[in-house]
Amino acid sequence: MTFPEPNANCDGFSKYFEILPALSDSEKAEAYRIRHSVCEDLAWEDVRPDGMETDEYDAHALHCLIRSRDSGKFIGCVRLVLANPDVPDALPFERTCGPALHRSQFDPAKLPRDRIAEVSRLAIVGQYRRRRGEKHAGRHHSGQ
Repeated sequence: MTFPEPNANCDGFSKYFEILPALSDSEKAEAYRIRHSVCEDLAWEDVRPDGMETDEYDAHALHCLIRSRDSGKFIGCVRLVLANPDVPDALPFERTCGPALHRSQFDPAKLPRDRIAEVSRLAIVGQYRRRRGEKHAGRHHSGQ
């Protein structure tokens, strides 16, 4: 997997962080641990005994980790869920929001299934979730 070179819009981010593909089982497990810690921190889910937040979509997703250049620690993750051409409503938003979709305007079922995907499970550990000076800024949660 190769990533494009950063441009002027990404230089600030790239100065402090890097995005790496999570290809090995141990790298994916690190992403699942980050997701779990964020869910626990924000009280979105119950604590799981294994300390990992996983679901059925992980098996057909590409995972990435975000690493702090300063500390060398992984501080976030994100995944790209690939649509399964053989399974209708295979993407998370299709299952959770399917009845609310205005299919006359946008119908994912009519798109080539091998060419669509869904970005989900973007998670950033609490220490990096806010910039300096935002300690008391309100939190917003829009669903999943």
